[in-house]
Amino acid sequence: MIRTKWFFLAMLTLVFAQAANAFQNDNEEEIFDLETVEYVEENSEWELGFDTSAYLPEGFDPYTSVVSINTINFIDLCEDVEEDFGTAEHLPQGFDPYTR
Repeated sequence: MIRTKWFFLAMLTLVFAQAANAFQNDNEEEIFDLETVEYVEENSEWELGFDTSAYLPEGFDPYTSVVSINTINFIDLCEDVEEDFGTAEHLPQGFDPYTR
């Protein structure tokens, strides 16, 4: 009985100590100034050892964002597939994939 009282007293003390610490606000709000940020700009030229313009299309500009939809090669994935074997013999008798 005495142990139980001491246990509850200790737990009650911990709860009140946590509650007292929760109300203390010692942290000052730090204001972030964007003007104090220092940016590092790295201007490095990559040397590949060969002339890349020979491998690019005429008038190529990597900084233009205009993309023509006609330049994209579209592959139609909805082609009918011709099977050269009967699938019915590999399925259970009376199989219907559209029923639950």
